[in-house]
Amino acid sequence: IVQAAPDLMAWDLAHGGPKLLATVVEIGAGNLESGKFLHSCEQIARDLGVRGKGWQTAHARGLAAQARFDAKCQELGRRALDYCEAQALTPVVVLGRTYPIHNTVLNSNVPAILREQGAIAIPVDCYPVADDVPVFRDMFWGYGQRNLRAAHQIRRTRGQYAVYCSNYSCGPDSFTLHFF
Repeated sequence: IVQAAPDLMAWDLAHGGPKLLATVVEIGAGNLESGKFLHSCEQIARDLGVRGKGWQTAHARGLAAQARFDAKCQELGRRALDYCEAQALTPVVVLGRTYPIHNTVLNSNVPAILREQGAIAIPVDCYPVADDVPVFRDMFWGYGQRNLRAAHQIRRTRGQYAVYCSNYSCGPDSFTLHFF
């Protein structure tokens, strides 16, 4: 269904509806700075009728905004860990993909349940992972990599714990959970 959606929508909208873009976005090694991703950005710009190198300025601004956001998330995680230590609370890192861990219905309200138990939930997005934590070369899904690296560090850090939230028999999670 997902793979066919752009073609189905384009066919449906071809009768005077708005233009639909269905550019394939590839992300290679280097993530948002990879050659594959930059090529995808350039293609999206062309598909939108943008000529020249203006897309590079937009990419640079987006990259800077993402870096600020990521840094703020890490700061929040460090502050939460410091608070837990100062207040003798148990930090529990909530591992998973963004859609189940940040939605109270999909995560069964795990953060509130943890809080009722005297623990503080810290989303994996905010959990600071040390640079020396290994990268698992066979794990090519970004969130799988993030979750496994966090789990690796948590397993070796006294007083920190993790819970993994997944749902709908998520295909990538089914490959990740047994490593967790």
